[in-house]
Amino acid sequence: MKYKDYNIEDFLQDEFFITWVMNPNEETSHFWEKWLDKHPEKRNIVAKASSIIQSVDYKEERQLSDDLYMEMYENIMLKDKREDNKVKLINWEFWKNLAAAIFIAGCFYLGYKAVTTEITPNEVTNYQIKRENPAGQKSIINLPDGTVVHLNAESSIEFPNSFSDTLRAVSMTGEAFFDVTEDKNRPFIIKSGENVVKVLGTSFNVRQGKDFSVALVSGKVEVADESGHKIYLEPKEMLIKEKAGKFTKSSFDPLAVIGWKDKYLVFKEDDLQEVAIKIEKWYGVKVNIQKKTGKDWKYSGVYYKENLENVMEGISITSGFKYNIEGKTITIN
Repeated sequence: MKYKDYNIEDFLQDEFFITWVMNPNEETSHFWEKWLDKHPEKRNIVAKASSIIQSVDYKEERQLSDDLYMEMYENIMLKDKREDNKVKLINWEFWKNLAAAIFIAGCFYLGYKAVTTEITPNEVTNYQIKRENPAGQKSIINLPDGTVVHLNAESSIEFPNSFSDTLRAVSMTGEAFFDVTEDKNRPFIIKSGENVVKVLGTSFNVRQGKDFSVALVSGKVEVADESGHKIYLEPKEMLIKEKAGKFTKSSFDPLAVIGWKDKYLVFKEDDLQEVAIKIEKWYGVKVNIQKKTGKDWKYSGVYYKENLENVMEGISITSGFKYNIEGKTITIN
């Protein structure tokens, strides 16, 4: 059976899909991103299945308590004795794994029934889901409405397990690219620090760092701060808000701003400190700089899916410095 023929129950039983939802990596995220682009009609089903899986708390969870294993084991033994009056040799590991599988499947089934069963407003329990990436890790997250979020390294996002009938609101830190599902009846709101981005259906990049910025690819967005200032962006426009509160609006280089989500590491007129920061965030390493550079030192370069050694070699050759890599630490001298 192909994924295009899957319903919610099928996705809930697919190990590759569950692995992507619970522990996404570059390979699984790349596959599902491309698959969803090819089958956009499945976005809502995938989002609902993801929400159900994320709502089931099964920590390293694939393990049951010994008491529960023993209870299941004894029930199986008693059943066998009643059937044929013989004591059978039971493989403990087999039954333990079987019990774990039954338990996990039961959790997903109960989660699915809880989400799909009609309930009264008084019985609704909404809760927040948080996803965060350390340095060196990126992920793709499907929100309950089908919106797809590319979450950069050293970033986090928080959203409800289900959106209300009038509003879709999330909060984030760091950097993320949003491909928002259009819904004219429910605006999509992003809270980042003291800034708020409001959209209906569009794709754009949000970054909360030294400065706050929004780069719009398609659609239209409204950006507001706590002081009530509002600015509207058109496609290919970028808003930068400095910490002092000053707003500037300009065009932007898509590769330099949002290339990260497609695995492009881009340096554009960066000084050595900025180069080090990008490398630390991209690869999850620590860079120690033991080299002094002049104010005119700048580096530009584009790397696609390159490993750390190749990037460092490329920078060192063009920039004339030596480096050493020991584990997770890079020394530039």
